Parts: sequence; structure tokens; C-alpha cells
Amino acid sequence: MINPMTCGALNLDQPTIVLFTAMLIAVSLVLLFFIVKSVFKERNRWSEIKGDKQAVAGEAFDEFVRKRIQMSKKTTFTLFLIEISDSQSLIKGFGEQQYDNAVDIMLSNIKLLFNNNIKIGKDRDSVLIYLKGALSVKNLNQLCNMLLAETQKSILVAGTLKMDLDVNVAVASYPQSGQCVEVLKQNLQLALVASKRRGINRFAVYDQNISNKETEEYKSYVEIKNAIENKEFTLYYQPIVDLVSLEVFGAESLLRWNHREKGVLPPSKFLDIMEHTGDINWVGFWALEQLIKQSLLWKAQYPDRKLLLSLNLSPKQLMNPQLADELRRIIKKHRINTSDFCMEIVEFALFDSVEEINGNLLKLRQMGFRIAIDNYGLEFSSLNRIEKTCIDIIKLNRNFIKQTKENEMSLQIIKMLISYAQEKDITIVAEGIENVEVLEYVKSLGIKYGQGFFFAKPGNPKELINAVILTPWQ
Repeated sequence: MINPMTCGALNLDQPTIVLFTAMLIAVSLVLLFFIVKSVFKERNRWSEIKGDKQAVAGEAFDEFVRKRIQMSKKTTFTLFLIEISDSQSLIKGFGEQQYDNAVDIMLSNIKLLFNNNIKIGKDRDSVLIYLKGALSVKNLNQLCNMLLAETQKSILVAGTLKMDLDVNVAVASYPQSGQCVEVLKQNLQLALVASKRRGINRFAVYDQNISNKETEEYKSYVEIKNAIENKEFTLYYQPIVDLVSLEVFGAESLLRWNHREKGVLPPSKFLDIMEHTGDINWVGFWALEQLIKQSLLWKAQYPDRKLLLSLNLSPKQLMNPQLADELRRIIKKHRINTSDFCMEIVEFALFDSVEEINGNLLKLRQMGFRIAIDNYGLEFSSLNRIEKTCIDIIKLNRNFIKQTKENEMSLQIIKMLISYAQEKDITIVAEGIENVEVLEYVKSLGIKYGQGFFFAKPGNPKELINAVILTPWQ
């Protein structure tokens, strides 16, 4: 008996066999084509990262990341956000071309650090980096430290001219830190907030705790940052006057917020919030840089005038372990004479009990800054405390002056203080001089310098210059 299957196979004619074989080959070629296409597609996508010599604009970078997410649910990658501090000042100081060249050199160094296996997005003052794959916490921390080390290298921009770029780094991983580009970038901003609160040239890695803990603070941060970008913050100045010659000896700088809706806000309306959120640290450094820039401008306009300009530091700023390093960075950047600037210290009662504050005060003094005790009053009248702290200037509280007219003990204390100051070469400034009567009384005590509404209310730089040149109280 003949097997039907065998019989059927045997009955296939030659054309049928050829057609069947051709179909198999065609299907195989189609499958091979799609396999090769898929391989090359993935290879091209990765070579797009490795071979990219130029950074792309922000939107193009976002689209690149979005496509990576769409490729596969198993995709993992890490995003780095590098924000360059005070880019506008660098551009003004070195020129736009030199600034761009310096950033490009920094990016070239970063590419070598990552073996070119990255995709870069670049804006004026920030850089985004895409790194394929996930990293352990240990490796991520090591990589961030290496990244900061690269960014802190001085960059030769022209001849012997060098530029220093200060940065903050934020890190977020996919999918742990967000399921889409928008959420990832928002969480990068939250990590950037945490990084800035640690100081310049620091990094922070996003995790859920940052989001839960700092969401409301981030809103405050955004409002304050927008205020700075919109130039809503400014410094007012109140002159400190030589009571004998009636010439301006110096000026105290005072932070003001020209709020778009609420008008000009004094520090009492926003400094407490900044203290709570930690924004006081970087806003304080911003204020110092503005003070320095204004000082340089005045020196160029009025080379024969010399002013001692002061800035208030809060206890939280003084407890910042990065304070001295930040000030050294600013000094190096602007090449200033630190003896032209004074740091005014508030809440003196804390000083003999906080080790960090005393340590920072010593470092500031070693850098050449003058140190002043602001708002010094009867309750803080122990000379022992003054001797424990390197002080150049004592600013007497207006109520302390008033008390000396009504209380013999207070009068004796202030006479001892004045005698001690003369012996130790400490300058005394009387605050709150509002009329001629107070002025004459302060002079009778032997106090040489003073400030108050009698001379001028806090005002903008132009108003201070009018006070310096015109001395309208004469």
C-alpha cells in the first residue's frame, strides 16, 4: 500500500517546488531584513550618542530622551543637570565668545570622563547630560565627584587668561525618578534646589524624600529666583558718617525686594522665609556680588572717594560650613581688596556658644574682611565676649544710646566700652541718629561715627552718591 503523504510529495511537479523554495527564501530575507534593520537602528541610536560632537538645544534634547523612553519599557538611563553660576557676569567680564569657548572646553572634558557615551543638551547657563543605563548609589556618587572635579578646573580661554566655572549638579534616574521627560526635569529642578542649599560646586541626587520635603519650599525658591532674574531684588544703602568732618566713611547695604504686586518689601517680609528654606545662603552670596560690582563701579566713577561697604550676615549664613569657601571663590573671581568690605554680624548673643560661627568669623578675618557687631546693646555689653571675637567695628543700638541719657550705669558702661575700643583700635558707630540733639549728644560721648535718618534714609546707589558728593546735612 502506498502512503498518501509520500505519494503527494512525489506528485509535486518541478515548478511547484521552485515556487515553494522561492517563497521560503523570500520570507527568510524579509525576516533577515527586519532583524538587520532593528540592529542597525539600535546601533545608530547609540552611535548618535557616541558620535555627537555638538550639544543640542533644549527641545531637541527633550525629544531625544522622549524617544529613548518610547523605545522600550526596560530602558534605563541617568540624567545630569549642570547649572553654571552667574553666567551673565562671566559673559560681561570675558565676552560671550570666550564664555562659550570655556563651556565647550568643559563639555569636552566631561565627554572624555564619560568615554563619549553621552548625549548633551546645552542652554546658556545649564547643561543636560544623558547617560545610558542605571548606576548604583556608590558609583553615582563617585561619578558626580569626578564630574565636579572636571568642572572646577581653570580653563585657559585666551593667552594666559583663565576662567573658572562654578556649578551645581542635580541627578535623576529613569524610571525611578519619573516616567516622562516633564516629570524627570521637574525632579531635576528639585534636586538642584537641594544642591544649591549645600553650596556652590555641590551635587544632589533626586529621591522621593526631596519631593515630599521640599515641594513647598521649591515654590518659594522659584519665586525668589524669578525675582532675581527679573531684577526685583536690589540693595539700598545708608551712609555711615564721620561726625566731625561730616564726610561719608562708609555705607551699610540693605536688601530690598521690589515685589511686582506688593511693592518694595523690607527684609522683615522675606528674610525669615529665606532662613527657613536655606535660600538665605545663596541669596546672601548674590547680594555680596552685587555689593562688589557696585563698589567697583563707584571706584571707577569716583577714584578719590573711599567707602567701607558692609553686608549683614545672619546666624544661619555664619553656620554654613561652605561660607569661607564661597567667599574665597568670590574674592578670586572679582579680585577685590577685602579690607574695603565689612561683614556685619547680628544676634551676637549666640556667638560664644556656636563653634561653627566662631570658626567662620576667624576665617573671614584671615581673608581680610572687617567684622562688625551690629545692633550692640546693653544686654550684650560684656567686654569678655568682644575679646573672644575678632571685632573691628561695634555699632551701638539706638536704644543703648538713649539709655545712657537716663541711666548712670548705662553711661558708665558705654564710657568703658569707648575706652576699651580706643585701646584696641576698634571703631564705634552710633546707630539711630535722627536729629541734631542726638547727634550732639553722641559727639559729646566721644563717638566719631554714626548713621541714621538725620543724614539719609536707606536709598538706591544714586541717592547714596548724592549723599557722598553733596552732603546735604551740612
